[in-house]
Formats: sequence, structure tokens, C-alpha cells
Amino acid sequence: MPLVVLWPCLALACYLGPVGYVVYICARFFWVRSKHGNSQHFSWVMHLPEFPTPSKRLGGEEDIERESSSYGSALSKSPMHKELVPVTDIEKELEKANKRIEKLMKANRKLGMYHERLNAVRPSNFLTTPPLRNSVQQSDKNDLEDSAVAEQKRNYNSINSLLQATAGRNEKPQKNKSFIDVPSQFPYDSAASRDEKDKVNQSICTELRRIIQYNAVCENGADGELSLSARLAKNPNEILLLLDAPSLATTNSIMANFPKLHKCAHQIVIPQADVLQYFQMVNRTVPNGLDDTYIGLQAQRLDYWLASNDRVGFKTILMYGDFETSFVGNKDVSPASDVQRWFRSGYPSKPASLLVLTFKERPPRGHPVSIVNDFVVHEGRLNNYTVKILHTWKKSLTTVMYEVAPV
Repeated sequence: MPLVVLWPCLALACYLGPVGYVVYICARFFWVRSKHGNSQHFSWVMHLPEFPTPSKRLGGEEDIERESSSYGSALSKSPMHKELVPVTDIEKELEKANKRIEKLMKANRKLGMYHERLNAVRPSNFLTTPPLRNSVQQSDKNDLEDSAVAEQKRNYNSINSLLQATAGRNEKPQKNKSFIDVPSQFPYDSAASRDEKDKVNQSICTELRRIIQYNAVCENGADGELSLSARLAKNPNEILLLLDAPSLATTNSIMANFPKLHKCAHQIVIPQADVLQYFQMVNRTVPNGLDDTYIGLQAQRLDYWLASNDRVGFKTILMYGDFETSFVGNKDVSPASDVQRWFRSGYPSKPASLLVLTFKERPPRGHPVSIVNDFVVHEGRLNNYTVKILHTWKKSLTTVMYEVAPV
């Protein structure tokens, strides 16, 4: 079909619309067939590009071979080709990886064996709190008419209900929960509250000296005078119970204020639940200035120490619970429960002792210091102790010092 015929067909297509376009496509189809043959008519009709064969694109078989050789040389010079690793090297790396996996599996089996051995001696009194004596509960009923006591009891019950709910969940020991290792996350060597901690430690020493003198006066009259070291030497079951870090900041402060205490430093008992910090303290890998002093260090959580030694007869002149959590605590540590164990097991010394608590007030689990004070005072009242608030420090953490004396 001549090319001249296509132009009238195109004009007719524009005039007739879709019907004309179909007529134009048919005319073009027959024109392409008459001019180029059957092999390319679809590409012309559908306006698709023609894909030439390799021989057409390169000009022949010689060009194909030349192009292949140049491509191979370019590939050998590429960075990707240089990064290819021989099969023998891969096999060596695989062998090394298999050896490492085998070592890790052996170490995992050892850890599993240690875990089973520890669980075999898990304490039976798992996070339990000693009950109140009936006589003490009965004596508290006479104080309900006092509005201040009633407010303290309401605040006490609000915290105690949370403790009972937690104890109910933890009544049955969990095999996958560690009862000995509670890693500490508090940066004791770079904490922002270090200056405040120094003030607390110095105040502890001042109040300890006053308590010791008061105890000496109660025992020996107005002329009584007794140092802390003499008091501990005279009473082997009296101790200072502390939670301290590997730097032993509180212990160092006490030793500096009572130099003769080195002779009975083993009566400074420090339960340490962080196994890493325990071995740092035992092996003296962290400088603390007490390399020539033996401290009563225990690889134990404070709650387990209080529970396992409640029949030994220990009396604490000082109990310093330097906690890193809220007063109610978490699944591992509960300052409120430890306060209950301390009172109900009869750990406070006579005629007076110090109780120092450090905790978080921040929500959502934190409680204001006023509610914490009501809890401590009321728990003491339930166990026939009077509790007096001596000092309060507030910074990133809150610290409260109490004086505890039997009724």
C-alpha cells in the first residue's frame, strides 16, 4: 500500500473518531506487511521497540567474542572480584566458628549445672514476711481513736496491700528467677548524689556516737561512757547492717570516725546481692582503702539474710538500707518488706538503734516520703517500738534516718 494512502486514512481517523482510528491501524498494518514482511509487523503496530539479536547489535560473532573478553577483563579488575574469598579460606573460617560454638555449648552446660545446684538450695521461705504477734495486734486497737494514728494506719494499709499482692504472686518459687544475683545499675562511682551521700554518712556517724553514749548511760548511769568498738567487742551479736557498694563509702566513713573499729570490723555485715560487686569486694579489685580490714561480707540478698538469720540473735545498732528502687520495690527487692522483716524478727538493738532508708519517690511506683514515714512508724508501733524521724535528705534519691527504741 503506497504511503500516500496513509495520510487520507489518518485524516479520516481524526474525523470519524474511534472507528476511523481502527481503519487507520488496519491500513498501517497492511502497509508495514507489504514493506517489511511479517516478522516486524507487531512491533510497528503496537509501537514496541525492536530488540536486535546479539549478532545485529555487535556486528557479528567476532564482535561478540571481543566484547566477552573485554567484559571478563573488566570484571577481574573490579573491587567486587577482589573481595571474593577462596573456598579453602571459607572452610577454615567455618571450622573456627564450629569450634567457638562447641566451646559456648560447653560453657552453657556448665552454667546450667551451676544454676541447678543453686536452685537445689533455694531458701524455702521465699519472700515471706514473719507474721505479727497476736498480742501486738491487739494492743494496736486502742490507738484507733487517735486521728494521727488512723491516718498512719490508712497509709500503712495502702502500702501493705501492695506488698501482699506481690507476695501472693511470688509465693511459689520460679525456677528461672535468680535468687542470689541482683545486678546493680546504680553508678556509685559517678552518681550526682555523692555529696548528699557524704552528708548522710557523716550524720550516721554523729548519731551512732550519740546512740552509743545513750546506751552506755542507760546501762551504767550518768558516768557511763562506751565507744562503738568496745560496745561491739562486749556484745558479739550486735552488728552494723549495711548495704554498701565496692567503694565502701559508708563503711569507710564509719571506720574513719571510729578508728578502733578495725578490731571488730567483721561485725559490719554487708549483704551483697550483685555477684560481680561481691567478688570485686572479696578479691579487693576496687580500691576502697580497707585492704587490711576484714568486713563481714555476705553473697546474699538482704531479705534472705534477714530471713535466714532471724533465729541467730543478731541485734543491729545500725541498719542502713541504701536501696536503688521505690519503697514498695520490684520483683527482686522490696524495702518495705525488709522493714517489716527487720521489725518483726526483733533485729533492733536496745535501748535504741538507727534505721536509715534510701529510696525513690518518683512515680509511678514511688510513694511520697510522708507515706513512707507513716508506714515505718506504724510498723514499729505494731511491733512495740517507738520510731522517731531524725533527718531527711532529698536529691535524686530520698534518705530518711529514724531512731528506733522498744516501748
